[in-house]
Amino acid sequence: MFQAPKLTDAGKNLYYRNMAGEGIKFTTIQLGNGTISGPISAMTALVSAVVTIDAAVKNNAEQYADVSGHFSNAELEEGFYWREIGVFAADPDYPNDRSHDILYCYQNAYDTADFIPVASVETVEKNITVPIIVGDASTVSCTLSSSQVLVSEADLEAHNKDANAHNALFEKINKELEKKQDTITAQGILKGGQDAEGKPTVTKATPGVDYQQPTQVLTESNAMALTDTVPFFSGADGQNRKVTLKKLKEALGVQSASINVTTCAGAAVVCTDGKTTLNGVGSTKFSLPENTGTWEVTATLNGHTASAVVEVTGAMQYNVDLVITSSVAVTHAPTKTSYFTGETFSSAGMVVTATMADGSKKTVTGYTCSPTTMAANTTAVTVSYSEGGVTKTTTTPVTVTSISNTLASNSWATIRAVSDAGKGSNYWSVGDAKGITINGKVGATTFSNLAISVFILGFNHNASREGSNRIHFQIGKINGALVGLVDGNYSNYTSTTGAFTMNTSNTNSGGWNNSHMRKTVLGSNSASATSPTANTLLAALPADLRAVMKPATKYSDNTGGGSDAASYVTSTTDLLPLLSEFEYHGARYYANSAEKNYQAQYDYYRAGNSKVHYKHNATGTAAGVWCRSVYSSYTDAFCRVSTDGSAGTSYAYYSRALAPCFFV
Repeated sequence: MFQAPKLTDAGKNLYYRNMAGEGIKFTTIQLGNGTISGPISAMTALVSAVVTIDAAVKNNAEQYADVSGHFSNAELEEGFYWREIGVFAADPDYPNDRSHDILYCYQNAYDTADFIPVASVETVEKNITVPIIVGDASTVSCTLSSSQVLVSEADLEAHNKDANAHNALFEKINKELEKKQDTITAQGILKGGQDAEGKPTVTKATPGVDYQQPTQVLTESNAMALTDTVPFFSGADGQNRKVTLKKLKEALGVQSASINVTTCAGAAVVCTDGKTTLNGVGSTKFSLPENTGTWEVTATLNGHTASAVVEVTGAMQYNVDLVITSSVAVTHAPTKTSYFTGETFSSAGMVVTATMADGSKKTVTGYTCSPTTMAANTTAVTVSYSEGGVTKTTTTPVTVTSISNTLASNSWATIRAVSDAGKGSNYWSVGDAKGITINGKVGATTFSNLAISVFILGFNHNASREGSNRIHFQIGKINGALVGLVDGNYSNYTSTTGAFTMNTSNTNSGGWNNSHMRKTVLGSNSASATSPTANTLLAALPADLRAVMKPATKYSDNTGGGSDAASYVTSTTDLLPLLSEFEYHGARYYANSAEKNYQAQYDYYRAGNSKVHYKHNATGTAAGVWCRSVYSSYTDAFCRVSTDGSAGTSYAYYSRALAPCFFV
């Protein structure tokens, strides 16, 4: 169980002092159950001392001494695993003060520790001997309590050879037996009996009849088991007694392999190698008859079974966990339950609870999940947990959305889900388009099922100001041509309400926020996309698109009036705004010079794509397109994209083309 003890640093110092002639006086041996984490050399005490016994010393060589002591569990209040042993010696500077004793040497049994029970379970007595290097054995002594004062071997041998050592006892015995002895003439092994008259007789016993003849061989059928008993004479009470081979091995310090099984209370435990079968109930430690072999351990409770195979290769303890799992369940769903095809399942936040065969429950880890990659038809993930050779499974539901890398093949609901996850750029690219139908009255103009494509301007554009998880789209394209929506008044001035003018009068007062275009024509200021202002472009968009649209925070000159004041640039919340001059061109030409501080050019136009728009109803004819930016140096104009794609301006009451953006 224990390897040779190692000297501590303090022990080495005492060793050298002994070599110099000071001597060593061993005082006690301590047993403990602690587990060490550092080097033995630095230790000054046991990690967790349990028992202290007085030490005796026998010199067995010039440089070695046997330090011994007698241990009994009679006074033990609680069982313990005997992992530690340490030998203490008196400090030469404080020879009679046990509080200054020095830990001379130490060793730890680690995982091979034996369990010492309390005496009510099993009586344990051990004579412990520790061989120790001391340098000069002639200068070694010990301290002994009166209970451990013994005669020397020489004294005992002289006493045994003294013919007169027990004269008084012999005389007493002979006096008691005088006239009580019969004459016995038979020799050898004798047996008692009686003659025909009933008088006692002593005759020679017959081998094989009256007694079994001695043998040094046990046949296989007569092989002894650990539960068999052998007789012994107890010196403690002077009585003949019996002891099992198991207890005899422990008393003699014979180390054997053991299997320590942890399982549910009440479980029937069977440990077998095919030749020997051992049984137990609940958590059990089995002592094995041999130190090698293959053992199968099985625990059964309430119809549930757990098992394990143990390869025994030496005299050590083998620990087996056979806690029987009857079922597992997901008691707290994972944080993420919605996925797109191709995403990896995340168990973060998930709690898995195992129910044992005895009804107890515990939260477990170490489970596996399948599948890990989400497919279009995945509706649940299987959670598997294995313990004690038994695997139990359960499921947790998931929702998987199929996504096509072709934008137009996805529903608006799917596009919204991808956008909400901030993953739009994982599947699509700037410029990808999807068709919609515009149907209804927009201001004073009616559109009847106009087929037009909307395309991606950017992903999470200017997100820190305008909002994250948004895909920005623009209206639109027809047959691949960039177009703007025009009415019958295009390129003419008019005061008609609902015409595609920025205002019904020639003024930019009120800027973008209070413009006729924002409120009456586009409906960009509507309370929600699903409740749009009537007779606006927002109301004419498809319902499934409006259901997923998000508002964005846009910055513009919302005062106007011909002054380039930075304070005029403020925010509005919009659903369907026009682009600003800077969002088109990435530079300031006519707009308020402070707008660019709050805006960013859209990726689509920054990539060099054409800014030339064409009329939606005449795609071969270029059209000037409104911007929401006021012409800051004038009181009566807004910015526009000219028919050649350059930056320009136009009077507020002129009708121009519309190419607004929206957000999903």
